[in-house]
Amino acid sequence: MRTNTIKIVAIGDSITYGYPYEPALSWLNLTAERLNIDYMNQGLNGDMTDGMLNRFDCDVLRYKPSHVVIMGGTNDAYAGMTVNQVMKNIHHMVELAMQKGIIPILGLPIPCNDLAEEKLLGEYRTEMRQYAEEHNIEIIDFHKNIVDDDGIHVKAGLYCDDVHPSIAGYEVMAGVAAKFFVKVLIDARAHDYYWKEDFSCAITTLKILSEIFNTKFDQQVMDAAFGLNAGRLGSQCGLVEGALMFIGIYGQKKGLVYQGITELCHTFSSSFQVEFGSVLCKKLRPQGFSPDDPPHLCENITKRAIWFSTEFISKNIGLDFSNMFMLSIKRDVLLD
Repeated sequence: MRTNTIKIVAIGDSITYGYPYEPALSWLNLTAERLNIDYMNQGLNGDMTDGMLNRFDCDVLRYKPSHVVIMGGTNDAYAGMTVNQVMKNIHHMVELAMQKGIIPILGLPIPCNDLAEEKLLGEYRTEMRQYAEEHNIEIIDFHKNIVDDDGIHVKAGLYCDDVHPSIAGYEVMAGVAAKFFVKVLIDARAHDYYWKEDFSCAITTLKILSEIFNTKFDQQVMDAAFGLNAGRLGSQCGLVEGALMFIGIYGQKKGLVYQGITELCHTFSSSFQVEFGSVLCKKLRPQGFSPDDPPHLCENITKRAIWFSTEFISKNIGLDFSNMFMLSIKRDVLLD
């Protein structure tokens, strides 16, 4: 069952489509399927940013997504389009999205091995970064994860030709996109769980971590989480308690022994205290509690804390965003 909190449409060229394979192996499809997110792949082989703009209404706006990833420029570079021409198209697409309440995200075009075209692509990227910073627009930086340490040459094995990623290349891109969209998912779900469901911070933490790590638990776990609501007495914060419960459940699922889980929980609590200054609710919420407080004052710290927990669990138990697709992808779906 997919979450209806976010729906992504990605508009672009063959690198969004997944060429020379089928869309099932594209960075977008791999990401959205893994994170159980609604999505549409609107990559069109050979398209340029002016073509993307021309079809933006029918391929993006009419589907009313929550987010649109705009990723183009490679074919523009081969056609010799100027930076101003490309950025004019990008600006227009961003404005159209914002007018409809859709959150625009810029995907930075990946490098190519043709040095002349890559020089122009580099100029596009520079302008995209500057534009995004000036207008508070998020970017997905695929480029820096594709190139070697020199920042110029493509890492070995990541391309099937001079332009398009190999299967391994699309997996790397998917890892970058997954890390980005996990944050988007956390922000959207935390808001909905607080304001639509009126869940506590402990239950919100448990439910979001279960979605990210594809872990189901029975009603007894949720019943127990309802008891973790003593923060108002100044005890341990539910953001910590919910994460500790999840570490126990997920750690056992991944084969950790009880002693290992216990030690990991101690490490998590210590790390949380260093990062946030305390594990106590009364410290993390210094304004205290009052009947006159508006609800869910801890929404922002909740988003930060769940992302912190996600990274900790990923690093210490087993889900690495950069490698998570390598284990699940089916090689037999390749096109001849």
